[in-house]
Amino acid sequence: MKPAQIFHQYIWIINTLRSYNGLTINELNRKWIDDGVADGNPLQRSSFNRHRDAYRLLCAGLLLSHFPSNISLTSYHPIPKSRNP
Repeated sequence: MKPAQIFHQYIWIINTLRSYNGLTINELNRKWIDDGVADGNPLQRSSFNRHRDAYRLLCAGLLLSHFPSNISLTSYHPIPKSRNP
């Protein structure tokens, strides 16, 4: 599958879940088929899981790109706010 097709599927899933404020995998699959996202082929749970994991990595990469390069996130521990006023 071409990267553009995969990206289109990511965007479709995100937009659909946001529009309907969450769906079950069966409801999402029905909309996937009805909208012809993958030429009428069903959305397999394994495909959904791969898309979900890739989206998480994409978001993590975008988040990391906003940190200065001299900060190591593995050793970054923000100072907790004091509970005393």
